[in-house]
Amino acid sequence: MFFSIKQSHSSRLQQRKKEREAEAAMAAEADAKAKTDAAAAAAAEEERRRQLQRDTIATPGRAPARRMTTPRRPVGL
Repeated sequence: MFFSIKQSHSSRLQQRKKEREAEAAMAAEADAKAKTDAAAAAAAEEERRRQLQRDTIATPGRAPARRMTTPRRPVGL
């Protein structure tokens, strides 16, 4: 046979309090992780931009690199 043991009111209140504290701790931990991830992403982006600046070579008479696009042609007949 199976019997269920009912919790007393005070033990249930303590359990709820622990659950709330755990939830608040997890939320704080998630916020801290989001901040560190954002900082790491910003640092990586800054490093990428610095690397792009280092890679470009300035030569006299040369225009900055442009995106190669298809030449414009008339549409239709």
